[in-house]
Amino acid sequence: MAEWEEDERLASHYQSEGDGRALETLFRRHIEATYAFARRFLTTREDAEEAASETWLRAGRALRAGSW
Repeated sequence: MAEWEEDERLASHYQSEGDGRALETLFRRHIEATYAFARRFLTTREDAEEAASETWLRAGRALRAGSW
């Protein structure tokens, strides 16, 4: 199974079942890339960390609301 297919399955499972482990798996799998992306655009490490955290917080909320 391709990684993106696994990611879709995890996102769908979190959305339908509310299983926090699914979201945690997605988070752990992609947080480094999220941070690296933010770091390219933001001046400080702290700002990039905050942006990456906020991104995942909003992603989790959007998934639970069904607006992914």
